Amino acid sequence: IMLSAATLNCALATPTPRQSRRATTSSPCAHRLVARAPPSRASRLVARAADTETVLLTYGSIGLVVTSIGWFAYRAFGSMMFGPSASASHILVKDAASAQALKDEIDRDVAGGAPLRAKFAQLATKHSTCPSSKKGGDLGTFKPGQMVKEFNDVVFSAPIDVVQGPIDTQFGSHLILITAREDDE
Repeated sequence: IMLSAATLNCALATPTPRQSRRATTSSPCAHRLVARAPPSRASRLVARAADTETVLLTYGSIGLVVTSIGWFAYRAFGSMMFGPSASASHILVKDAASAQALKDEIDRDVAGGAPLRAKFAQLATKHSTCPSSKKGGDLGTFKPGQMVKEFNDVVFSAPIDVVQGPIDTQFGSHLILITAREDDE
């Protein structure tokens, strides 16, 4: 391969990436180097605006996604975190006839002077098939949507300290005693 002296000088004078790309008059290959003027203030501002726009679009999109996820999570689970809550006890039996007999017994004893909650807890411990019977039927505090629909509808609409039922669900027949309700609207 034959190389001319001009080609060899050009190859040797080509700057490496670390070297400056500015053309110098003493460079034998000045025709190959592109002379660049320093960027003007206007071009720096345009570049900065483009960078800012990219950042805003990127983080704005992330913010939009996070906000959307938050909104959907609130719509799906918000009632379980915020809003009204209730406390109730129940007696779960196989059929409505058994539940009605227990309700009649509670009504009779309460009319005779027995405290409602104590009588309800006693019968729940004795007759309920739910594991909550160990606690006198106490279910604790819960939010709308945490119980089956039929149970939920009664607990969040019926009066407090009145035995409700029999209420039939997929689990059996319930007597429900609402002990407290908080409306956090």
